[in-house]
Amino acid sequence: MEPTSDQGRPTPVKSEESQERLRFLVVEAARLRSEDGHDSERVLDKMGELGQMLCELGQACEALPVFRKLAESMQRLYGPHHLQTVGCLVSLAGCLAASQDHAEAVVVLRDCRSRCFKMGAVLEPEDKSGALTTSGKDRAATQLLARAITALSVLVAAVVAWLGYWQLATCIVTTLTILGTFAYRSKGGTVTEPEKPNTQTLSAALLAVVEPLAQLNHGAKDFEGAAAYFHETALSTAAAYGGTGHPRYAVALCSEGRSWMERSVQLREGSDHIGAVACVRRAEQRLCEASILQQRGLHDAAAASRSNEGAELAYAKTQLNLATCYHLLDQTAQAAPLFATSAEIMERHLGPEDPRARQAREAASAAASRLGKEVAEPMLVADDPGALFPRLEALRCTEPLAGGAGAWWRSAAAVAEVAASLEKRRFAVLDGFVGAEAAATLRAACLAATGSLLPTCERTLVPRSDEVAWEPSGFEPLTERADDLLVLLRARCPQLAAITSRQRLMFARYRTGAHFGRHVDNNCVRGHGPQCNPRVLTAVYYMQDGQWDARADGGCLRLYAPDCADGAGADAGTVGAATETGRGVALYDVAPVGDRLVLFFSDQRCPHEVLPVLRAGAERFAATLWYMGGGTVPEFWGKIATHDSSLVPLPSAPRESAGGCSPPVAAVCSSSSWSVVSSDRASGVE
Repeated sequence: MEPTSDQGRPTPVKSEESQERLRFLVVEAARLRSEDGHDSERVLDKMGELGQMLCELGQACEALPVFRKLAESMQRLYGPHHLQTVGCLVSLAGCLAASQDHAEAVVVLRDCRSRCFKMGAVLEPEDKSGALTTSGKDRAATQLLARAITALSVLVAAVVAWLGYWQLATCIVTTLTILGTFAYRSKGGTVTEPEKPNTQTLSAALLAVVEPLAQLNHGAKDFEGAAAYFHETALSTAAAYGGTGHPRYAVALCSEGRSWMERSVQLREGSDHIGAVACVRRAEQRLCEASILQQRGLHDAAAASRSNEGAELAYAKTQLNLATCYHLLDQTAQAAPLFATSAEIMERHLGPEDPRARQAREAASAAASRLGKEVAEPMLVADDPGALFPRLEALRCTEPLAGGAGAWWRSAAAVAEVAASLEKRRFAVLDGFVGAEAAATLRAACLAATGSLLPTCERTLVPRSDEVAWEPSGFEPLTERADDLLVLLRARCPQLAAITSRQRLMFARYRTGAHFGRHVDNNCVRGHGPQCNPRVLTAVYYMQDGQWDARADGGCLRLYAPDCADGAGADAGTVGAATETGRGVALYDVAPVGDRLVLFFSDQRCPHEVLPVLRAGAERFAATLWYMGGGTVPEFWGKIATHDSSLVPLPSAPRESAGGCSPPVAAVCSSSSWSVVSSDRASGVE
């Protein structure tokens, strides 16, 4: 029978060779201690080897006092903020974890993390320009200062000695030499100290600290803390290895995504459904980025005719986790192909009888069966959106004057419902947004603005044939209400918290046959991509007069499932052209009904297109507002007529409504409001 420890874990078998090596290290450490003293480098090296050997032999309890004493000696010899000291403390934390003392191990690792930051570790790639850093300049200057003071002391002492005051000369030399040394030390230097480690080395040290810290938090079921430390693991990996291309970066993102998924399960068990959905969304973002990076790695390997079974299995695991995210969100259309992909890869490399491959195949079969029962065509959101948004429609009908005419959406319940819809589906539809009187005013304004329209047909990568004008007059009833709604939503929806401004209003007309091909408004993945811009949320308002038959008249806004693509291939004149890789299925067709406002996220979570207008002589009018977070507006926006780079700041609080009522801001969304949007479809819009 295999020997076990008192915790039930296997104890490594102690070979005779290992025992002999252990005895040698004990004797050698004692000998060096008697020769060099307790804190010599040779003694510390042997103590480190001894502690490591004890850990390898499963004697963590015996190794603990060795590492504790070693850490004390390291701090005396090198100081608290030195790589050798931090490395020893990390070993101590590993020994504590092996001894099942996870609480103290976490404390030690957090202390190491703090020391790494104090030493200058950063969570971003190092500047490769080769320029001397400020700390390097200070070090060089203080070295020169120390040498200058020493030279001066020699000169002054020589003069004093020539005058016959030998004792005074000796004092001068000693004092000024001490001053020179102190000047160097006061700037962070030491006479015998090597140069300060560079940023990459410090980031590698930080990586060695935060990775086990994340694993310990995950093991303790502190999944939110684990996700935060896995995020730092990813960032420190990028800093240590010079970018996001290293496989460990994608692995860290996957671990962060799994932690957020586990956290969502905890919140759902506690009936916090809104928080659970937010955690799944975070997991989806991390896993989607990891999937993109792994796809690039596999593509590069295939181009070089290399086969990498480990990379393919890692990609399959990411696809399986991403599919699980969509399953938790009841988005079967996105989950089914990902389950199938992961099952196929695992069966190819592990065999169909492997438990992991069998589990993936069962999930794929269940998703395919469920998908077969769903409606294949996109769901039509026509004149009555009540089937998709029953609570919003009920609020619109029962509280039409909650904040004045055309401002029913100001109520706390309505704001909570819109926020919940954005969390769950990534879009929301609000009918009767400004009210009949203001809608008639906007209709007149759009007819007056048709004379200033400019064609957009020169942009050929994404087919587009509408006409646009920026900030025509008369649209204030819309912009003021839309800004007020965004201020209210910003206080309710964390994903909108960064919004501080918007672009000026864009007015667009689609005549018969006009359309706008599939695209996204911000082709960005976590701040990276060829078409990054600050757009966070898109708001589209329709101004048709009379009835609009979506099937006969066309012109619907078609919303797709999210893209997991990096946006490669978009040219400089296209706002977020989607790529073929990882395209989602069509989910909704939103009819351009008059006085309807549609909100959706601007990035790759919400690919969309405007379908062609079919009815002869029909005109489709839409006004679009893009709400912006931090970031830089692309240069080309200010250089072509179909774009605009001007930004309008948002008010800090909603304006008073037409009825004089101040809308409630601190609305709390109950778990019941989330259940209103429990459909298994989600997407984006225009």
